[in-house]
Amino acid sequence: MNVVYSMTVLMRIGSNTVRKIRMQPFFTIFYYKEKGSAFMFWQGLINILMFLPIGFLCTNLIRDKRTIWKYLMIFVGVILFSIIIETEQYFLRAGVCEFDDILTNTIGGAIGMVIGSANDIQIIKKGKGLSNNGTD
Repeated sequence: MNVVYSMTVLMRIGSNTVRKIRMQPFFTIFYYKEKGSAFMFWQGLINILMFLPIGFLCTNLIRDKRTIWKYLMIFVGVILFSIIIETEQYFLRAGVCEFDDILTNTIGGAIGMVIGSANDIQIIKKGKGLSNNGTD
């Protein structure tokens, strides 16, 4: 999380002279479609890839038997972390505060949770396999 925060806020402080908020949903997608801007495409993809490890690691680090609450907690945490980053980018003039960034960051975190949940499924399967053998 420190790396993501450093890349999105700390390394960019003062890079913009004007504070900007862009809350139009899917602006990046429409802009890419209309203008063919590869930069907008890569920006969205990088946001997804940057948050993927956060969802994956949180899924594997938090060991809560109430799985639905675990994933809900991680999902809300990813959204809040993304909102914090976008808000600080606005106030510190370290980038544009965009709804699309929050969306792509959340998608990345969610994909990471799905990949990380494969580990949970393996643990559950192993646990069931042990109890079926009568070794409890």
